[in-house]
Amino acid sequence: MLRMMGWKSGEGLGKHGTGITAPIKAASGRSDLAGLGCKAPLLTSIDFSDATCDKERRQKLVRARCDADKTAMLMEQEP
Repeated sequence: MLRMMGWKSGEGLGKHGTGITAPIKAASGRSDLAGLGCKAPLLTSIDFSDATCDKERRQKLVRARCDADKTAMLMEQEP
């Protein structure tokens, strides 16, 4: 895409060609199928063995997600 706009290998980016020349490295620790902002899931395996119906399974899953979100927010707030 950049080549179609006149860029040549080794040149910098920008109007005057003074920008960066090396590509920006994406954060490692993610799989090839995950997006750039993807983090490891905080949900651990959930035991559905005591759930007697579909509604209870969904409720357990929602509770686990909420707990994981709270944990993630607390981890981000710590210095």
